Amino acid sequence: MAPHLNSKIPSTLGTYLSDYEYLAKAAQLCPEEQLAQSTCYLTGEEKVNWENLLEFEATPPNWTTFKEDLFWEYPKARNPFVSSVNWDIFVKEKSNQEIHTLDEYATFQGKL
Repeated sequence: MAPHLNSKIPSTLGTYLSDYEYLAKAAQLCPEEQLAQSTCYLTGEEKVNWENLLEFEATPPNWTTFKEDLFWEYPKARNPFVSSVNWDIFVKEKSNQEIHTLDEYATFQGKL
């Protein structure tokens, strides 16, 4: 199945890029080919917007920098969907984390 981006739901950008990267890796695309073909599953305005980003034509091609540009274009895309599988993994990791000091607790809570 081809990757799909729904520009009305920005969180689909991460899924689109992940699916596309999987296909590009399987096809053994070089960075230039990976960038050039990244828009082949897009339609109309989205395709034009992506191809007009500075990093799309950068030399040498840099997929990672191009992806960062895309996330700047879709600021709400950084709020990823958390699957129940990922949530279970997160809970298991955190539930096994030992906390012995106030500093460790603050780090655990993300306050430091």
